[in-house]
Amino acid sequence: KPFGDTEIMLQNGTLHLRGTQIGGTSSEAASSGQPSSDSWFDTGDLGRMDQQGRWIIEARRDDLILSGGNNISPLRLEQAIAQHQTIEAVIVLGVDDTEWGQRVVAIVEPNPTTDESTLQAALHPVALDTWIKKQKNIHSYERPKEWIILPEGKTIPRTAIGKLARKEARALLGDR
Repeated sequence: KPFGDTEIMLQNGTLHLRGTQIGGTSSEAASSGQPSSDSWFDTGDLGRMDQQGRWIIEARRDDLILSGGNNISPLRLEQAIAQHQTIEAVIVLGVDDTEWGQRVVAIVEPNPTTDESTLQAALHPVALDTWIKKQKNIHSYERPKEWIILPEGKTIPRTAIGKLARKEARALLGDR
């Protein structure tokens, strides 16, 4: 829910804010204590309102993958893939592709408590492709075209607060 006099507007799926505490309001509006009617701040966040009237942030616009004319939310795909029992963490990135614009690549950090033979079988690309096809909430165009399985001891980079670090994770892609 918005704080204080902050207003939220959804425009083309992107959240915009305005209010006296939001940068970009006019000095006249700030001195009067009223939000400026023409100073909306584009957050770059894609979101929606749930049935209880709460705003849900679903992804960053810059993180969207555009593949074959389809917008793919990496966060939604990561949440689905993370349900796999042998996956500790996953990050989904878009990689430039001459045919599709971008292709979906999933970098997987295996669950360290799973034995090696189970990991090798379950995290084989064919096994992962078969598993992801069975997920009812994942469209065929969203499925990863490539799976990168990190070796034992290697992890997906994270920020200081534990969030997956997308920019740093790109280094794991090498020259792709």
